[in-house]
Amino acid sequence: MSDSTPAIEARGLVKTFGDTRAVDGVDLEVRRGAVYGVLGLGRAEAKRRADDLLEAFDLVDAASKLVKNFSGGMRRRLDIAASIVVTPELLFLDEPTTGLDPRSRNQVWDIIRALAGQGTTILLCTQYLDEADQLAERIAVSPDSERGAEAVAALARAGIAVGDFVRGQPSLRSSSCSRSGCRGSSRRWAC
Repeated sequence: MSDSTPAIEARGLVKTFGDTRAVDGVDLEVRRGAVYGVLGLGRAEAKRRADDLLEAFDLVDAASKLVKNFSGGMRRRLDIAASIVVTPELLFLDEPTTGLDPRSRNQVWDIIRALAGQGTTILLCTQYLDEADQLAERIAVSPDSERGAEAVAALARAGIAVGDFVRGQPSLRSSSCSRSGCRGSSRRWAC
């Protein structure tokens, strides 16, 4: 792939919010390394969406506070809320619960489940085996890192069958597992 290949290319892009057609037939091309700004929601619509998200993420009481005064859990929930002002079809979450207390962690898990339940596809990167087990339909493990090696050892100690792993360039088709198990495993999920 050459540097002249666009990082993003879209033709005939359409986005609707209920009966409102916000984007209609837009073509765009974004070069690698570019910052491409898109102005979106109208003021009233943005206010309504922000209010809905503050309520959904249990942040209504903190709406008038400065973010620097938020707890770690509140900041994480705000980060995720900001990511879904416009509900994405695909959301990448990189260790969304790292450093959170158990209550905040469970709240973030509930948010992730709700997003998936509403049709958002989520790629969750986590160092917590229990988090992956709780949230993911399929799990890929990389044994090339210290945490990956620990996860493989934990799976083996738990009697979970260990098969393919992600090495080098990930291939989720050949190196993932599912909650229903694989290779004859009777466990909830196995690699």
